[in-house]
Amino acid sequence: GLVAATISTSLASWSDVGMSVQVPRNSMAPRALESQAVICKNLNSCATCSANWPRCAWCGSTGSCEDAPTALAEFLSKTGDRYHVVLGRTEYENTFGSLPGGSGGIETSCGAWIFSPSSCMVVEDYCALFSYTCMSCNRISGCGYCHTKQQRPGRLPGQNLCVPGTYSGEIVVSSSADICKREEDSGNSSPTGMQQWMFGDWKTYYAMGTWDPGCSESCAPWEVRRENWGEIRLGSSEYLISYASGMACKLLIWPSQWPGSLLLEVTLQMDTLADNADSLVARGVTWLAAISALKPGPTYSEFGNSDELYTTPERFVGCRQDSSGKDEASAAAAAAACTRVYRNVVVSATPVVVTFTSMRQLQRTAGLGTLRIAWELRAPEASAGSGSAATTTSTTTTTTRYQVAQPVAVT
Repeated sequence: GLVAATISTSLASWSDVGMSVQVPRNSMAPRALESQAVICKNLNSCATCSANWPRCAWCGSTGSCEDAPTALAEFLSKTGDRYHVVLGRTEYENTFGSLPGGSGGIETSCGAWIFSPSSCMVVEDYCALFSYTCMSCNRISGCGYCHTKQQRPGRLPGQNLCVPGTYSGEIVVSSSADICKREEDSGNSSPTGMQQWMFGDWKTYYAMGTWDPGCSESCAPWEVRRENWGEIRLGSSEYLISYASGMACKLLIWPSQWPGSLLLEVTLQMDTLADNADSLVARGVTWLAAISALKPGPTYSEFGNSDELYTTPERFVGCRQDSSGKDEASAAAAAAACTRVYRNVVVSATPVVVTFTSMRQLQRTAGLGTLRIAWELRAPEASAGSGSAATTTSTTTTTTRYQVAQPVAVT
């Protein structure tokens, strides 16, 4: 499987991209280079690059052909060529945990090396059959989910792909590929970015037996949006992606070009909840509070909750619970059958602050949570909430649950 490593060697290895089947080849046999003048960095595909091994090797992490490092050649001279992908020490530890046997490993300039043309084809096609949902993709070791949110070269909005990869991101076989990567500063790609890399937490799974498929989207603790209209979505019921648990995020919506005759209409929507305590709340805020929030220094979340900061009533989406004055069992029952608010609208003549809160889950075995925040400038007579409070649709329900798919070994 993907955790295979040769303890006596200095590099961790990815054996057959998660498959137990051995693919015969003789790439380690002496190979005459077509030309000693080959410049590896000028080769733009995995196949053409690895055809020039042992002079060149393909870096799947960056989509580039590099001069084959000595450490890689030494590793393969000892183990033979039974591996399709070889991981560097840091990439292996980030993806799967400690190296077997406590081996120190050797770091290389690339996280994932490919050195044989036949391996290029295996790697490219390996995850294709698991491509529809994030859950089905990430339970296969060596596969990760690239969640595409906007148009990008070669992919359409919403065209999610199950692709080979590691903790850091996608493994590609062409230099022209737009690599789906993890952004370290936020744990995953920005929720407002073009794409997000989702990868199962195999490191914790092998250490503790707890499985998190990594199929979740995060939001920034504090974000300001100045577009006249826009939309933010977290989670997808179709692709089995949830908003992340344990989130506390605030969003200030303040269109940069705002004619005084128009009102700001913000729509909140949560079709499914990961936990009944999760919620979206929005209120209009004073101009002074909005201006202060844009200045360097304390964020709006540190201004307090004084009603003097707000210009509209609170608009709530989530599950309203009445657990006051009840014992623990009664409170739990009330929480499970709370009054559900799926959608709400706030209309304001001033900027609007939206607060999203989700409960922390020890394991991703709770509900699948999805949310949508949309806004636009509207004429007063066209606004859904003009003349009265925004309409709230409520019902009594319980959170929709789903079973997390457990990881499997491919044979």
